[in-house]
Formats: sequence, structure tokens, C-alpha cells
Amino acid sequence: MGASFYVELSFGLVRDGSGTIVGSLAIGRDCTARHLKAVAQSSASCAKQAE
Repeated sequence: MGASFYVELSFGLVRDGSGTIVGSLAIGRDCTARHLKAVAQSSASCAKQAE
């Protein structure tokens, strides 16, 4: 089984010169490090407030 990770997704439409949709675009970016950092900061903040 593979590893779990957090991903940020962006989607968009590709249009031709007349505005007709001719395709789609999807971009995924691994944001695991940023998510884990935010969780750690939130946990530290909660721990300080509990003191």
C-alpha cells in the first residue's frame, strides 16, 4: 500500500479564440510539509493556551 499525503488541486478550462471549451487542465501539488507545519503550530498554540 502507498503512502498518504496532502495535495492541493487546481482546475481550469482551456478555451479557443472564440471562447469554446476545448479541454481542461488539472494541476496537483504536494502540500504535506505545509499542512504538517500548520498542524504542529496549531497544537503548540493550543498547548500554550492550556497552561
